[in-house]
Amino acid sequence: MISAPEYLLGLFLYVGDVKVALGQFFRALFRRAKNDAAQSEPVLKLTDLFDSQDQVLARNLIESTFLTATLQLISDYIFLIVRILAKMRFEGNKQTAILLLANHALSSIIVATRLGLWGAVPESFAIQRRAIESVAQLLWTVESNRYETAVYEAANALEKLDFDEVTRRLDSMGDEMRRYHGLISECAAHSTASSMAFTFSNFGPNWGCSRDLSFAETATYCCTFLVSGIVHSLSKAHAQENHSVEFEKEIQELSGRFSALGNQCPREFAQ
Repeated sequence: MISAPEYLLGLFLYVGDVKVALGQFFRALFRRAKNDAAQSEPVLKLTDLFDSQDQVLARNLIESTFLTATLQLISDYIFLIVRILAKMRFEGNKQTAILLLANHALSSIIVATRLGLWGAVPESFAIQRRAIESVAQLLWTVESNRYETAVYEAANALEKLDFDEVTRRLDSMGDEMRRYHGLISECAAHSTASSMAFTFSNFGPNWGCSRDLSFAETATYCCTFLVSGIVHSLSKAHAQENHSVEFEKEIQELSGRFSALGNQCPREFAQ
C-alpha cells in the first residue's frame, strides 16, 4: 500500500520535475480511495436481481402448497384454452373475434402470473387489469352474439366494447368482474397508498420480487378468475352451435378445482 509520507519524502528528495512527484502522489491517493469504496459498497447488477426473482419464485412454490395448486390450475386452464382454440372451427367473424379477444387476454394472463409468482403485486395487478377488460369483452361478445361488432370495434375505438359498458350488460357476472376490477385497480395504479404499501415488506425493499409469501399467493390466485372466464366464454360459444365443446369433462373438473381453491384463498378475493 502506498502511503502519503513515502510520496512526500520522494517529493523533497527528488530534484527533477516536482509536478511529476505531485501527480504520482495524488493518483496514488485516488486509486486507494476507489479501492476502499469498492470494498465497502456492494456491487449490484441487474442480472443479480433477475436471479433473485427466480430464486424467490422457486422458494415460494416450495413453501406454499396453495401457490403450487394455484399455478397448476392456471397452467391446466391455459393448456385447455390453447387446445380449444386450436380445434375451433367457427365461421367468419365469430372465429376472428374469439381468437382475437381470447389471445389478447391470454398473453396478459401469462405475464401477470409470472409477476405474481415473484410477489410483484402492483405490477401483476396492472397487467391483470388489462386482462380482465379483454375477458369482459370476450364474455359480452359471446353472450350477446355480437361477433361482427367485436371485429369492427377491435379495429377502431372500442366504444361498444368499453369495460364499463360491457360489464353493465353482463348482469351478475358483470357485477363480479367490476368488483374484481375495483379490488385490483387501486393497487395497480402507479402512485397510490395501496400500491406503495407493496414497495417494502418485512424483508426489505421489493425490487421486482418479494419474499413475503402472501404477496405471491394473492396476486397469482387472482389470475385463476381470468382463465376460468375465458373457458366459460369458449364453452358458451360452442353451445350456440348446438354442440358441446370437445373437452367438456375436463372443463367440469377444472371448474371444481377452481371452486375448491377459492375456499382456501388467504385473501378477500375469493369471498
